[in-house]
Amino acid sequence: MATGGIVSASSSQGAGIGGGLADANGGAGGTVSITGGVVTATGGYFSAGIGGGANSASNGGEGGNVSISGGTVTANAKTGYNGTMAIGGGTNSSGTVAGNGTLTITGGYVTANRSISGGTSDSNTCVAATNGSNPVYKTTVDLSDTVGKYTALTGTSSIDGLIYGFNGVTTDGSGKIYLYLPEKSHTATLNGVTGYTGSTSTDDAGILSLAGLTATLQLGTPYLTGSAAAVSATPSLAGTIYYLAVKDGAADAYADADALKNASGVKSVSVTANTALTLTGMTALEGNYTVYAALISSSGSYKSAVMTGTLTAPATAPDSADVIIDCSAETLKAAAGLACSLQYFSTAEATTDGTAITTGGIPVASLLDSTTRGRCRGRLLSPGIPHQAAQSQPPSAQAPAHLPWALIIISSGIAFPAVRQPSLVRMC
Repeated sequence: MATGGIVSASSSQGAGIGGGLADANGGAGGTVSITGGVVTATGGYFSAGIGGGANSASNGGEGGNVSISGGTVTANAKTGYNGTMAIGGGTNSSGTVAGNGTLTITGGYVTANRSISGGTSDSNTCVAATNGSNPVYKTTVDLSDTVGKYTALTGTSSIDGLIYGFNGVTTDGSGKIYLYLPEKSHTATLNGVTGYTGSTSTDDAGILSLAGLTATLQLGTPYLTGSAAAVSATPSLAGTIYYLAVKDGAADAYADADALKNASGVKSVSVTANTALTLTGMTALEGNYTVYAALISSSGSYKSAVMTGTLTAPATAPDSADVIIDCSAETLKAAAGLACSLQYFSTAEATTDGTAITTGGIPVASLLDSTTRGRCRGRLLSPGIPHQAAQSQPPSAQAPAHLPWALIIISSGIAFPAVRQPSLVRMC
């Protein structure tokens, strides 16, 4: 009996779960009950995935009595062997199947690589599943947009007035589950979502679907966390949220969700329906930013409008780490990637329209006026202390405390005085 957890069973010759290879008749499948968990069973040689074992010449083993009332169950016969069963009896080298036994399905997600609803495997008739009284057939439900991929159903689930077990049922990589139901029309509630409708047919092609889905995205008010923008979001469907923060961005910059998805620098995150999360990692240094976000469902069939929010990152002067002292070239440089600009001007100038200090740098000599340039030869040990004077003159003979220049940081149009002491301008 399997009631939960993960079970993966395979055999090179016997059944994955059930009877083994035998010299006389193959081993019988016995009684197998699965009520939950994730169960994968793969048979070997001429044996069933779940059920009877094989025999090389005589009869294979009987399928036994298999019941499934929950869980996610995958049963596979080994490919390349004639007449083998996913669930049922074992065969022999002539491809003759023994009795298939019984298969009762009253719950769970079940997939198999051979028919389990009375079809054929080569010339052999496969087991025909029932719910204990009526035949049941494969019915596909696409939950990719409401539940998502590889996700357990934890909400309320029911089908008509039937007793059907959903313990341990998990969607596959395409967001689907496969139920075995009687041939008729059905209405269902799955994972707490009502309104699924459809029908089951004897050809295993039945479908249940949910009409009237729409993709919406609730977006909170963007806020700063350090130098990044963040915002809370709640999607109505499972899928992917695409999001981006743009400085001075127009409200209608992206016409739809696809345009945002294909935007340069866009970020994305996989989401679960109706589950709030925080969108993070959007750089916002200083200035006015617009945050854009849109939801595209897992199936791609539903797309929300592009939602927007705004925030302002205050202008701040960077610290001395943003200024690079290049001793070998005797230059002062701005660090690459600054959000603000660095400029030099003489204190005698009544303006902030100075000389730009770029990543390429500005010679130290340019920072000094003509009366001091010859004396310190373009080198500064610390603000106002000429290089030679610092080495050869006593403290009383050193130059004045400040040279006639200053560094101004221009950030979003705001000037910050930045004569830094002394690490900003220390030269070799």
